[in-house]
Amino acid sequence: MADKLLKLYKKDLSLLHIMFKKMKWQGFKRSIIFLVSCIILIILIKYNFKSEWSNISFISLIMCFLVSLRDLTLERDRIIESDNNGKNYYQVRIEGLRKFLRNESIDTDPKKIELLIKLVEKQAEEQKVSFFVGRGILLTVLLPIISATYTNILNKYTDDLTTVLIIFSILLIVILCIFIYATLFRFIYDDFINGDYQRYKTIANDLRELHFKLI
Repeated sequence: MADKLLKLYKKDLSLLHIMFKKMKWQGFKRSIIFLVSCIILIILIKYNFKSEWSNISFISLIMCFLVSLRDLTLERDRIIESDNNGKNYYQVRIEGLRKFLRNESIDTDPKKIELLIKLVEKQAEEQKVSFFVGRGILLTVLLPIISATYTNILNKYTDDLTTVLIIFSILLIVILCIFIYATLFRFIYDDFINGDYQRYKTIANDLRELHFKLI
């Protein structure tokens, strides 16, 4: 049954399925347009008005972040209200778990749920080593690459901050595209960010929540 729950949490009760797949990414056009506009404005100020641009660029990037955060918050609220019938991610997940237990005819039996919790925790312990080793390998590979790229850019373009800004803006857009790709195809999200170990721990915590309400 633990395997069934894992498959359920991977597919129907994942953050990807409950929230990300329902996002309308065209709603973020405003954020992208704002970012591009800020970059153009910074370049124009620097080269046409010979003005100090560092403070303006910093404020502009902060504004870009705030606009993106606002768009993300509005989209999250839209999904909760329109697509999830007013339920947030946690509430939808608990509702799905309760439905699963009801189908298995153990939703009203505290002892069986307690046994299931122990089984899930045992499965989590078996996944614990691979969970941390996998993330250690990922960090070992990514950190030197990121560090080397950052150092190389700064050393090469230290005197041209506009170029640095453009490069890092491009990197930011690339990272955003990778994130969107990952949420659509589930590879990075499922295998690296939220592995089986973490899923089992989440399942155990949700089962405890339901078990607590029964006793």
